[in-house]
Amino acid sequence: MNLQKLEKHTLIEATETDFETFRDAFDEAYPSFVGENLILNLHELQGLSTQNLLTFSKLQKKHRRAKKSFVVVYLHADFNDFPDDFQLVPTLQEAEDLIEMEEIERDLGF
Repeated sequence: MNLQKLEKHTLIEATETDFETFRDAFDEAYPSFVGENLILNLHELQGLSTQNLLTFSKLQKKHRRAKKSFVVVYLHADFNDFPDDFQLVPTLQEAEDLIEMEEIERDLGF
């Protein structure tokens, strides 16, 4: 797992070869990310299922309640298989744009 703290968010990139190994590393490190906008880049992981990605749903909701963003980036997903409130985008640029839009909405009181 590669970690990069940027001005508006923390970028977490999967460097592991399988989802379970990454998820274990992420769960162990997660307490240090609470209170930050997160982008979880999973492009290096191949063959992720909808269920694999949806395991982040509860954490996304927790972040949303804390007025922070949590966006998953994965290109090879069928985006129609996910609920509307699940933050999943195909590119890193879209994740950054989404966080910026959500920050603006929060600043405006939405």
